[in-house]
Amino acid sequence: SLGRNARESPRARPGVGRAINADYYDSWNFGFGADYQLCKGLRLLCSYKYTDGAVPDYTYIPAVPDADQHLGAVGAQYTIGRQRFGLSYTYVASEERQIRNNQLPALNGNYNVDIHALTVSYDFLF
Repeated sequence: SLGRNARESPRARPGVGRAINADYYDSWNFGFGADYQLCKGLRLLCSYKYTDGAVPDYTYIPAVPDADQHLGAVGAQYTIGRQRFGLSYTYVASEERQIRNNQLPALNGNYNVDIHALTVSYDFLF
């Protein structure tokens, strides 16, 4: 089969075809938010959240860019009748990870991920 030949091939990629121990640990997060009704139908929103990373260095993989993170968001909602429109911006600042003892040595290195997200929403209230 293709899978068996790929594992037996001397040119097979390291780590392909074998299980990787994840060994995630418990984490916690803390956050708060506020909203303010500026005028009839218009609400301003903001929030902050801190998230503690759950992936140890020896099982870190870039596909799951886990680290301690600070999230900040601002937004607005406008309600007219039974319709609500929303717009928000979120910034996620991850603390840099310096991986030196990964179970897959090719993944050792420095990782820093920042995320910018813009969200548009529409709700019909019934």
